[in-house]
Amino acid sequence: EDSTTGGVDITILVDVDELSGGGSGGGGCSEVNLNGPVTLNTSYAGMGYAMLLGLDGSGPYDGGFFSVTEGSPTTYSFDACANSGNLQLIGAIDSNQNNLIDPADLSGPYVYAPNSNGNPVTVSTFNLDGYEIQIPLLGEDGEPESYGINVVPFVTLTGVVTVEDGTFDSLDAGSSVYVAALKYRPLTGVAVSTFASDAYDVDSWTWAELTGQSSKTFSLIVPANQQVYLWAYADEDVNGAVNETGEAVASGGTNDNGGINTGTSDSSWSLSLMYN
Repeated sequence: EDSTTGGVDITILVDVDELSGGGSGGGGCSEVNLNGPVTLNTSYAGMGYAMLLGLDGSGPYDGGFFSVTEGSPTTYSFDACANSGNLQLIGAIDSNQNNLIDPADLSGPYVYAPNSNGNPVTVSTFNLDGYEIQIPLLGEDGEPESYGINVVPFVTLTGVVTVEDGTFDSLDAGSSVYVAALKYRPLTGVAVSTFASDAYDVDSWTWAELTGQSSKTFSLIVPANQQVYLWAYADEDVNGAVNETGEAVASGGTNDNGGINTGTSDSSWSLSLMYN
């Protein structure tokens, strides 16, 4: 109160495939195309992502996925807003095989010659054809160099959800079960539809998937080093809302709030649905 606080950074998490309409231009702007070969200095097959970052590592502002098949040429192509100015053209591959492009993955820049960083590039009104990306760039010591994929790293919360002293058949017929890593702890009934904005990730099962079962395995992807609230809910009156009076719930963590600091590595939790 009555004071000023500075240096408070805000990070906004956005699914990569939601950026710029799925990595294809900037929503109504005039577009140019960036394309070229991807040279890999490593053995790899799988997913990659070519993107434009700010000079400070912010972004990606535009980009597109590419696939890598060992032994075959690899190319990228994506559209970006014209007149975007000076940016970094960067490529990355999912080298740690976690289905994400994250800071731990191998990355590399546009090169004008082998191991020669050509950034920044100028995105104006014409296509950038044949701009080669090298992943990774090798330093003078032959070791890979990283090129600033400045995004929040993620970890996975895994485990099982059960019903205390029984099976899911003890829930009311027609029930659905949800396990959610929430951004904050709702204190009253909450509509399942709000999970899309209020949760980092959700797993769910219908009555047909629950009948005759005693446990279900969940897996949630959440930001690292973040406070999340891990909760399981049963929607027993089938009204599309959970955390209501008379419905079974369960929480993770070490207190009744379900609060968890996600840390920097994956973790496992057991959630047992019960009635308060």
